[in-house]
Amino acid sequence: MWLKNHHDLKTLTKSLQLLFLFIFWLGFNLKGQDNTLFNPLKDRLIHFGREFPNELLSSRSVVFVQVPPRPTVFNQRREWKPLAEYTHRAFRALDIDAIAYYYLEDLRAGFEAAKNYTDFLRQREVKNVIFLTAVKLPRDGGTKIHYSVTILPFNGLPSLVDQEQVAWFEQDVTLEEVLRELRRDILNSDLPISNNLIPEFPEFFTTANIIEGNRFEIYNSDLRIDKLGVPLFQKIKMPSSYSSNDNNHKTIKYIEQFNSEVEVKNQRLEDIMKGYPFEYYFIESGDGEMEVEKRGYQYILLDLHTTGTSIKEMLGYNMVEGETDYMTVINKGGDISLKKIPINAPVVKYYVKQVLSDDVYLGSEWDADTNWEEALINYIEGLKARVSVRK
Repeated sequence: MWLKNHHDLKTLTKSLQLLFLFIFWLGFNLKGQDNTLFNPLKDRLIHFGREFPNELLSSRSVVFVQVPPRPTVFNQRREWKPLAEYTHRAFRALDIDAIAYYYLEDLRAGFEAAKNYTDFLRQREVKNVIFLTAVKLPRDGGTKIHYSVTILPFNGLPSLVDQEQVAWFEQDVTLEEVLRELRRDILNSDLPISNNLIPEFPEFFTTANIIEGNRFEIYNSDLRIDKLGVPLFQKIKMPSSYSSNDNNHKTIKYIEQFNSEVEVKNQRLEDIMKGYPFEYYFIESGDGEMEVEKRGYQYILLDLHTTGTSIKEMLGYNMVEGETDYMTVINKGGDISLKKIPINAPVVKYYVKQVLSDDVYLGSEWDADTNWEEALINYIEGLKARVSVRK
């Protein structure tokens, strides 16, 4: 191509500059436009950036892993430990003292689980939270796994991180590239380093028994004379003011949709509880146990929602090695049927807790189901079959 004069050269130079800026902008957006798709805490507004917690290399960290479910009817959990083992080697080489690895879904299985796990993390003086996620996204007419690492300071609460927290974040189609970027940023940082004796291998905390009192595989007949507290589904609280940087508008949209669905779920909860044979009341506050004590009653209805095998471990059930499925007992009007559900499929299990003693009453049969409505109906029907309905 020939240029006729200086003006043409100036025009071409400006055009090329704009083109390069557009390509840079396009590449940046292709890499970062869906950051919120990698947000493992859908109720947290996270600002994805390149800022490390100040104590990342001088204090302990916990790692929460999340991978796509298997493409099966029951969305069974995939094996996630090899991913953690591979990443731990890189963390160790970078002086990141990752002392514990959890599957995120287990921590967020319910209030009791979150409280138990965060108490443990505080006792171990954990200061940083790392999320290691694999997300399946559309790409080139199909789907492709994208990996991400998100690092934030731990707030010491079941929520794990504060709203509008700034994070170090990187995502790519290969984990190697994500870890390469992490290494580069750490080497270029001036973070103080004092971590030593970092474990050579990751320590997995799959689940732990969360029951603090006695455990009973029965229904409590005292429910005939003591009102049961039933927590309503809670809306996600938005901060009083927030920015929509880092595409947080997508998270905001998710929260708005979640909150609108809470109203529908609470109406459904009220309808199902009409089948409960004894007296009950609804709890609107987030701290259900405190509300039960305040009203002078003893019992609260709780649930866990994660894989069946994780729930069984949390609630102290005997585990059978080699078991691949659990049989859920469904009792409808005296008609008993069984539903076979894989042990690694996500389910919901209801149980009752006596708040003063921390004793739990799990019911006489395994009644977990694949959605909360059926699981609650199973628990109520099992109770009605085992306990006299006379008030």
